[in-house]
Amino acid sequence: MIHELGDWVLNEAIGQVRNWRQSYNSRFQVSVNVSPMQFNSDGQIHRWIDTVKAIDLDPGSILLEITEGLLLENDQNNIELLSELRAVGIQIALDDFGTGYSSLSYLKVLEIDYLKIDRSFIKSLAVESGDLVVCQAILSIAQNMGFDVVAEGVETLEQEKLLLGIDCHYLQGFRYAKPIATGEFEKLFFDFAPGDSLIERVA
Repeated sequence: MIHELGDWVLNEAIGQVRNWRQSYNSRFQVSVNVSPMQFNSDGQIHRWIDTVKAIDLDPGSILLEITEGLLLENDQNNIELLSELRAVGIQIALDDFGTGYSSLSYLKVLEIDYLKIDRSFIKSLAVESGDLVVCQAILSIAQNMGFDVVAEGVETLEQEKLLLGIDCHYLQGFRYAKPIATGEFEKLFFDFAPGDSLIERVA
């Protein structure tokens, strides 16, 4: 069912982000996780490209999250599909960065917008820890290659302070919200004043 479900999820994401951009904030972006199976299907990614081209919506409001597993098989075809997605304005994030086998080699050829530091490097984050050194190294590489960085799995104030202290671009995790329904998210958004630092991280 993954192909039919994937089409439904993308269409739902497009409808939701269009609504939020029109009603609340023109900067909203919605992320959609993509399975390697969807790239290997007959034309699913091209259907998505055609869908985005056909609607009156900034393609940059959609972010597709991929994992390194996508690149381990039939990688040249998948790299070309990623290039086609970015050519129409859809953004790409490399999820769970640092846990695969070929991260650095693929960074040279991948057209992506974000690196997402895997939560395994965040959960034990501490001053002078090896995990903090890894996060700093990822940030340095990303900045020099023109990528933004998202830290996944942020749960504590200490983790937040350490990541902001090394100028991590975006933070994600239970410190800000657990998975919630649309209405609850909208309430969370409006519970904070404009300009609040949490809103900057959530939005």
